[in-house]
Amino acid sequence: MNPPIKNSAELVLDEINRKNAGQFVASDLVFRVPVPATEFDRNTTLLVDAHPDSKFSGTQQIWYSRVDLTEMFEAAQVGSVNLSMDGVTSTLDLLPELNQLYGLALDATDIRDEPIVIGSMPQALVIHVLPGSLAFIGQLAITLEDRRVDLGTVIVARMLNGLWYETGIERDLGVAIGNPLLGSFEPEL
Repeated sequence: MNPPIKNSAELVLDEINRKNAGQFVASDLVFRVPVPATEFDRNTTLLVDAHPDSKFSGTQQIWYSRVDLTEMFEAAQVGSVNLSMDGVTSTLDLLPELNQLYGLALDATDIRDEPIVIGSMPQALVIHVLPGSLAFIGQLAITLEDRRVDLGTVIVARMLNGLWYETGIERDLGVAIGNPLLGSFEPEL
């Protein structure tokens, strides 16, 4: 899945330019709130105003189809979407990882900011697209995972020897030093 890494407004602007000789830059146009539509086999209509400081004037209505997030991930055959729960308190906190993993640029204008109460892991969750997103509709089911590593799996040798302090002289002489009460040991070189 290699969608372009552009935000929703940039995606709409690109499509306007693709169909209209590529003459607009972002500062030329102001997008109003998109509205669901059924005309012309498109799912969205949008009023586009000329920015007052641009060389254009007026308002134009356009029709296009916003991308359904679920259908996009299904079409790309992305099985399940698993994200880390580290530092997550709301759905917006998931966007950096989701964007990085899948080459997206979803932001607060696309996704409903909903609190996340962390429960047992893994945890199923649904991310909802805002009705006013310029490029997306629908929702996306994800799974939150606790990706922290349990210390019991990485500190398996729990009985340690005395502590080692190396000044350099001891290493050069091959002499072991340590706490006389706990004993000493040879460093691993």
